[in-house]
Amino acid sequence: VGPKPLVLPTNGMDDLVDEADKSGHRFVARFFRNWLGDGDRFDGPDEQIVGIWADEKLVGFAGLHADPYLNDPAVCRLRHLYVASAFRDQGIGVLLVRHLLENARSFERVRLRAGTQEAVDFYDHIGWQKTDEKDATHQWIF
Repeated sequence: VGPKPLVLPTNGMDDLVDEADKSGHRFVARFFRNWLGDGDRFDGPDEQIVGIWADEKLVGFAGLHADPYLNDPAVCRLRHLYVASAFRDQGIGVLLVRHLLENARSFERVRLRAGTQEAVDFYDHIGWQKTDEKDATHQWIF
């Protein structure tokens, strides 16, 4: 079982948002608020949002879409990777990222901004290159 496209409604979304808020990861609530409203739906060309479920509850998700900081169709952005604390260190984050990279072949490069030291360490560990570019800490070049 691997990542699958995220569709609404999403069981476990509220639990994931509550946990993320308590740990200071406000981007999770912002993502779902935008996604449920009129915000970004990750539905542009080659964009996607995928999730992992356990017992039919969402326990992790990540997305890939056009990089909003660059006007370059060859560059996309990995966004909103989050895995519930009870499911970390089980390879779920790696699985989500690999799935997105495998499906990002129409792009030449993927960028992201790691917002915590834990995120920096994660992306360093799985082979992403650090970058000094504005609005990004890491990149993946195909």
